[in-house]
Amino acid sequence: MTPKFDNLHRFEHLSSTLKAALELRAITQMNKYHVLFKIMKVTDHEIIIQTSQLQKVENESNIKELLVKVTEDVFSPFLYGRRLRIGIKLFIPTNTDIVDAQWILDKMAQQKLKFEDLERILGIEKYTLSVYTSGKHKLNRAEKGMFFYFFNYRNLVIQIKASMKNRENRKEEEFQQNQ
Repeated sequence: MTPKFDNLHRFEHLSSTLKAALELRAITQMNKYHVLFKIMKVTDHEIIIQTSQLQKVENESNIKELLVKVTEDVFSPFLYGRRLRIGIKLFIPTNTDIVDAQWILDKMAQQKLKFEDLERILGIEKYTLSVYTSGKHKLNRAEKGMFFYFFNYRNLVIQIKASMKNRENRKEEEFQQNQ
C-alpha cells in the first residue's frame, strides 16, 4: 500500500504537473525511508512540513539529520523563494510493536479463541481476520494496539478468575478442615 501524501492541495502555487512531480518524489522517499510527509502550512514566505518516521531504522545514529536532509531534497525544488521549516516526529517504539500475524495466532491458541469468537467480540469480519493472520497485510499501529490490548485484557481477566477460584477453593478447604 502506498502511503498517503498529506495535504498536497496546499501547494496552490504549483501547476498540476509540478504537483504530480512533487508527489512522485515524496512518495518515493516515503517508501524508501518509511516516513510520512504532511504539509502543515504554505504561505507566500514559508512552507512547513512535518516528517514522521513510521518505523525504527536500525544502525542509524543521526536519523533526525537524515530525515531533515530527505525532506529538504524532496521539497527544495518546489519552494520558489519560500523558506522551508521542517518538524521531525521520530518513531517511538511501543509494547504493541511485537504484534504480528503469528503473535495473534499464538494468542488465539493460548486463549482457545476461534475466528468466530473474534468476529463476534471485536466486530471484525472473518475475512479481515484471516488477512490479518495470514501475514499478507502489514498491521498498522492502531491494529496492533487493538489486538495487543484485547488479548492482554482477556489474559488479565483469566488470571483474576483463576485467582478468585483458588481463593474460593482455599476457603472451602479451610472450612472443611475446621468442621
